[in-house]
Amino acid sequence: MKKTTLAVIAVTVLLAGGLHAAGKCEVPPELRDAMELDRQGKHTEAVEKINGVMASRPESENEKARLSLGLIHYRAKEYDSALGEFSKTLSINRDNPMAHYFKAMIYEKKALGQADAAASSEMKRMALESWESYLAVSGRAGVESEAHVNIGAKKEDAVERARRHIETLKRELGR
Repeated sequence: MKKTTLAVIAVTVLLAGGLHAAGKCEVPPELRDAMELDRQGKHTEAVEKINGVMASRPESENEKARLSLGLIHYRAKEYDSALGEFSKTLSINRDNPMAHYFKAMIYEKKALGQADAAASSEMKRMALESWESYLAVSGRAGVESEAHVNIGAKKEDAVERARRHIETLKRELGR
């Protein structure tokens, strides 16, 4: 699992830093502003800004806001809060590849932090499920997706990375 850990860390840095890079994403300015606040270390202000944006519109229009809030929590290592936001993102749009991607990353991180073998296996199973969902969504026509472009990665590279994680997790779970 050590190779997987290094891969998770490398990808996390790339993804968390680049998903909302200015000018690369069709994200409303107020969400870009919130992400910039977070980059400046103003975590609470960033969360409040996004919560304010979400309060002003119906939940069905909050997909990007939920994803942004999940990323802010992820960067702060608030993994339970991030998981909640990524799950809410998926309740709005089941086909959001980055929400699946980050859920998989978090479950793998949680598996690494578990002393209990059963709990670790459950986290790995959930990571595997999330990676497989990511692949299913990414494999659909038209999901070249701004998400892949926004992280500065080619879709093929991200898909290959997911396949490697799946292979490793299946091996570790005895599948």
